[in-house]
Amino acid sequence: MDISLFTQRLRLQFLQAQTAVAQPAPIMTRCVTVVPSEASIENYPWMFPPPKMKEYLGKRQWGGTQQIKYSVPNKAFDAGIEIAEMDIDDDLVGGYETVISRMTLDGGAPFEARTVLGNLANGGTILGFDGSNFFGTTHKLGSTASSPPSGFGGGGNDLTFTSTNSADGNTYRFIVLMHTDQQGIVKPLLFQNREPLSFITDAGTPQARIANLNHYLVRRRCAPAFGFWWDALRITITNYPSLIDIFNCLDAAMQMLYNFQLPINVPTDAPQRVHEQVEFNERNATIVCDNYLHRLMLHAVRQQHVGVQTPPVGTQAGFTDNIYYNMAGIIPSGYLNTH
Repeated sequence: MDISLFTQRLRLQFLQAQTAVAQPAPIMTRCVTVVPSEASIENYPWMFPPPKMKEYLGKRQWGGTQQIKYSVPNKAFDAGIEIAEMDIDDDLVGGYETVISRMTLDGGAPFEARTVLGNLANGGTILGFDGSNFFGTTHKLGSTASSPPSGFGGGGNDLTFTSTNSADGNTYRFIVLMHTDQQGIVKPLLFQNREPLSFITDAGTPQARIANLNHYLVRRRCAPAFGFWWDALRITITNYPSLIDIFNCLDAAMQMLYNFQLPINVPTDAPQRVHEQVEFNERNATIVCDNYLHRLMLHAVRQQHVGVQTPPVGTQAGFTDNIYYNMAGIIPSGYLNTH
């Protein structure tokens, strides 16, 4: 087969796959602000707290533009295949064209979701906009409750809980992300899109002809980043929990989120709790959980009624309304698995 014609066919497959309408990943549509990037490193100096409205008493109090030194470098990603010319001649079913299509499709929405979720899973060791880890017991800007709820350890937006339901010694994790579809609102996760997918090949060059090998590559430049820490809370559970444990964890998460306070720009600004008037639902909250907690979380959040028991243990007393019903969307992710 003529190499130039074969390469044209692969390039066409790339373009067709690139323009195909893929189902966007839930994490991207709900919890991520996509940032158009125009530099190798993006800076976010605007992530300082704005001044609050207050009564005008004859003299204005101007807020400052605090120096937020949050910089996120873009990274290069690619996927490529090496094809011998004789293999191209022997390909009678167009198999290599499907490979390019799959590489292109995978480098779009699925790749973006994996990149964001992988970054989220490592949020306990990656710095956020305020110079502290995105998940941490303390933060340099904003404030949290002075202590975690009873029965919980940690603090800030990073709680721990030990279940007595089992003694398997494993750890399980879930994260509550607060978001809104309102324009201009920064969601808890960011995705910098520096360079869209492109198709590159050395097919037809003297070097490829001498080696009898042709290389086909799809590549892009981008990077995941974090929004504001007070829109996220992580709970790490030791020992496999019961449904009651999950209910307790959801209640603790809401307590902590209700108490997160925005940083103050002007000294006379009144304290403002970020989520104090929120009624939790799928439109403003999403739970990202590890694969092991997924079924329990579905039970806790997707069932409208839950069974109640009375002594002796195991005696069914009937059903009651589940106050956590539809309090959040659910996204399972293996990136949160710890074993």
